[in-house]
Amino acid sequence: MGVIALSENNAIDRMISELPENEKNELVIRYESTILDPTNMKFIERMVADSRSVALKHTAGLSLPQQTQMTLFSLFFMIEDNIILKALKMLLTNV
Repeated sequence: MGVIALSENNAIDRMISELPENEKNELVIRYESTILDPTNMKFIERMVADSRSVALKHTAGLSLPQQTQMTLFSLFFMIEDNIILKALKMLLTNV
């Protein structure tokens, strides 16, 4: 499991926009089945599309255990009140 974060104005999108026309056309052909306007497709969207093509006959994206783990990590950092933390621990140990 991994997390990728990119700035809206990142170097990779800029480098893709500066590619020669023949390479841009190859990208359009590659991604035209996934989005209406592949010329304006962000790099992060290309990564998602590629990960789905790898898992064509499998479930793409995060599995339930991965989603649960990410949710618990997020909740842990959002919790400021010790009472909520105790309630969460009780909930998880009583399941």
